[in-house]
Amino acid sequence: MEETLPVRGSRFKRVAAVIAMLSLGVVVGWIMKPAPSTFPSVFMPILEASAPVAITIDFRPVVTTEEQVVTRMSGTAHYTFTNLTESPINVSFPPTRVFGFSLNSHNPSEVIPEFAAEKRIVTIPGGESVQFEDEHGKQFLGDPRVFLRGGPGWIGFVFNQPDQRATDVPFCTGTVFSTYTVHPLQ
Repeated sequence: MEETLPVRGSRFKRVAAVIAMLSLGVVVGWIMKPAPSTFPSVFMPILEASAPVAITIDFRPVVTTEEQVVTRMSGTAHYTFTNLTESPINVSFPPTRVFGFSLNSHNPSEVIPEFAAEKRIVTIPGGESVQFEDEHGKQFLGDPRVFLRGGPGWIGFVFNQPDQRATDVPFCTGTVFSTYTVHPLQ
């Protein structure tokens, strides 16, 4: 007659195996989840490739006020227009249209920045940049942390050739989307 002895530690082994499987599931799920920055990292190069000029905005707020659910920031915004081609390109101001945008929203009635309101043509040499400055204010309902992260958004411009005259330098035409950074209060 054979006697069966209880196996010590079998319950411990089962619990350890369950914990290991759960841990593995959490790690695999964490690795496989799409990162929030995945969409913009794919989205912006497509948008930038559609225009010969890239616009980056560097915002340095100096004043922030908070009242209940409204946050107001004001400061200096530096707009850098970079020619992505090897040849010079003309940008005709004022743009046909400006609009506010983010990855989650669109504001069709953005106020045109002062530097862009003046009628003029700016020539950007191939591979180089020009910079403009604008005193800017932003107002937020709720938490402004999403805006403070920066990335794709803020303002878009629609440019057209001012008239049909022939020039040696082509014009930037179409929609140009911007990216931006926000620096902490100083």
